[in-house]
Amino acid sequence: MQIKTFRGKTLSEVMARIKKEIGPDAVILNSDDVTDKGEKYFEVTVARENDIEQQKREPNYYAYNFEQEFRLEWEKFQKNIYALIKPHLNKNNITPRQKQVLDYLEKQGVSTELILEIYARISQSPDTPILKILSQAIKIQSWMEKFTPQKIHAFTGPSGSGQTSTLLRLALELKKSSAKILILNANINHAGGKLYLKHFSELSGLAYHETDRLSRSILNHFKEFDYILIDLPPLAQGKNLITSMDELQASSEIAIHLVLAPAYSSEQLNFFSVQYSHPQMASLIWTKLDETCVFGRIMNIAWKTRLPISYLSYGPGLKKSSVPATQDNVWRLIFKKELPNGCKIITC
Repeated sequence: MQIKTFRGKTLSEVMARIKKEIGPDAVILNSDDVTDKGEKYFEVTVARENDIEQQKREPNYYAYNFEQEFRLEWEKFQKNIYALIKPHLNKNNITPRQKQVLDYLEKQGVSTELILEIYARISQSPDTPILKILSQAIKIQSWMEKFTPQKIHAFTGPSGSGQTSTLLRLALELKKSSAKILILNANINHAGGKLYLKHFSELSGLAYHETDRLSRSILNHFKEFDYILIDLPPLAQGKNLITSMDELQASSEIAIHLVLAPAYSSEQLNFFSVQYSHPQMASLIWTKLDETCVFGRIMNIAWKTRLPISYLSYGPGLKKSSVPATQDNVWRLIFKKELPNGCKIITC
């Protein structure tokens, strides 16, 4: 991990140097006002995360836990940073409406780091519509438009997040185009989940198969299918997704989608964003939208992972309770508390 301290006369000067030299992956470790030889300076210490995340190495349980603890500790620390930085933000650079949007996002639980990035983007381009600026920070790509060219998809997420139901919803959606679909269950040790997936696959006229490996040679046995949708097993204690996929001998052809619910706490979601990090991760799918009323966490994880939001679900049924994500339905959810079916969320 690269750690470096920057010093300057103004906070904006320091942040500009950090962005130029370290890049968007910089994580603020410390920020303070210092006096040197009678001169006052702003001093910020940062680290760059991607030096760790982009290294290809053998899974190491202890190194993984160290990284996880470091990130969780940072999440606690960052709440105090904004109190230091906020008074120095130049409010003259933004309009009252833009300030109102930032204040709203802050109340919705959008992280300090993301608020600061949005503020910087607004300051650099004050005439750009706010939704365009937000869309530059948060990627939104419709699952049906972006990911259908890919043949093999796997779904993962913490227990209870709705990954199996999401898989079935997408299978039913793909079936409308007369595609030949295989449901591949790699979670064969969970009897209840196995019966649920097998039952609804057969009921919906979808091919079903079970496997304990996801190697290219195994997947080649199913060449006749247009799509292979894989239900991944839950992560064992102390393991991450990289370790789990290695144990399954997973092919590099698989696109992985992380299924999460915004009702999880910020601490849990930050933990999951590390635990489920994987080079083949393709998108975020948000479920159980009808069970929460604060959606800033959706933005936080999309920004933190740099993954696009691709699909949304908002009810218990397999039909008429999910849609591909779009710019319109994601921002309506966040700013108007409106579900994709037009229903309003009760304000917290």
